[in-house]
Amino acid sequence: LSSPCAMESRPPAPPRVMDEALRAAVQAAFCYVIPEEEAAPIQAIRRELDPAFARWPAHINILFPFVDQARFAEVQPVIVEALRDVDSFEFTAERFERFKGGNIHLKVESPGFKKIYDKVVAALPECASHRPFCAHLTVAKLQKAKDKEMTAKIEELQATWKPVTFQVDRMSLLKRDADTPFAVADQVA
Repeated sequence: LSSPCAMESRPPAPPRVMDEALRAAVQAAFCYVIPEEEAAPIQAIRRELDPAFARWPAHINILFPFVDQARFAEVQPVIVEALRDVDSFEFTAERFERFKGGNIHLKVESPGFKKIYDKVVAALPECASHRPFCAHLTVAKLQKAKDKEMTAKIEELQATWKPVTFQVDRMSLLKRDADTPFAVADQVA
């Protein structure tokens, strides 16, 4: 039930000073947004179990934090060029796993997201994460839950889950202000 790219296998993050550039970057993301018309089963879980439900749409982050949203017009053509030879692909959300710290996610088993990450980071190296890339779709955050409770919740979710397949044919640049939820600012097809 624990993810092979679980946080416990990652080195601890270096301390970050929240300067203006970082503050701007955490108000932007490059990700795949689950189409609203297909997100209902995921959103039903998130509505109940994810405190970030109101801030984020159902999504798979590729890069977060990203760049200051004031740079979107500058980086969008760079991303388009970096991804010119990446074909659309499918992934199926079928299995729940967990990260250390109480996050439950739908495992995303598709090399397409890693390919996108690698190509965009090659074009925008300042966006590289200090952690290994692990495509996932967070559905719950249960920080105070014990191992048994986490296992029980994953088994409960898995028992009623019907796998859903998504076609990835565009990526989104998301933005928000300090007091607003993330919204799609632009897309790259």
